[in-house]
Amino acid sequence: MGVEGTFTFSPPPGWTDTAAYRYSFDDAEQTEVAADGNGRATITWTPTASGYVTLTVYPVRADGTVSRDATWYYFEVAATAA
Repeated sequence: MGVEGTFTFSPPPGWTDTAAYRYSFDDAEQTEVAADGNGRATITWTPTASGYVTLTVYPVRADGTVSRDATWYYFEVAATAA
């Protein structure tokens, strides 16, 4: 339906050992993606419908500790022209 988007996650200030990120779109089941050596991870996502979307991201330390503080991104997926 939609155009694929690329999202890059970066470690929050003070996090020097980010190993992964747990993320979800619109409160769906969380997915975990490994971070690279710089603590970053990139994902791609293609929307299946138009409307407002919430992306929630939690950084995960190498020891498995998940941050209690999530980062939220809000955006709108435009309807395709007929």
